[in-house]
Amino acid sequence: VGGYGSIPVTTHSHSQYAPDPDNPNRWYTNEIHLMCVSSSPGQWIVPVITGTRPPPCGFFTLHTLPGNRGVMFGGSTIDETGEDVVDDVFLLTYSQDTIDFQKVVKPGDTRGKWPKGRQCHASSIIKTISSNKQDTFHLLVLGGRDENMKLLTDCWILNLSSVKWFQMSLGRSL
Repeated sequence: VGGYGSIPVTTHSHSQYAPDPDNPNRWYTNEIHLMCVSSSPGQWIVPVITGTRPPPCGFFTLHTLPGNRGVMFGGSTIDETGEDVVDDVFLLTYSQDTIDFQKVVKPGDTRGKWPKGRQCHASSIIKTISSNKQDTFHLLVLGGRDENMKLLTDCWILNLSSVKWFQMSLGRSL
């Protein structure tokens, strides 16, 4: 999904490409490819995208979840107004040839309830099992850099069932 890299050799009509104003040899894109590992040898395909396609972006995290699902968070984007570090969450479902992206709508007042935009962060999926034996998945997000490249030392957990963020107290600075 997307990325930040060299000038694309080929382009796709449904994808967007944006040069980095600080480095004309580097570009942001929102190209999306899937590796079909069931074929031998593996084959790259360009899936059909439905829902809200992420903008050209890089330095985000993306994780798969059981049930052909996934979650994408943060990163940096670029458009006609310039570069921006984002706090966007996209939930996705996929099949062999289609990916549906749904952008999570933030609540009106996000102070203390939603992490600030970040790039170059670490993240992982955590699975918990409730007393009624139901699996619940969470996205753990740690650190990163903000829009000024300042190091972030906070930790957040997104409950992927309720789509609510919780800030974790680490007790000390990272």
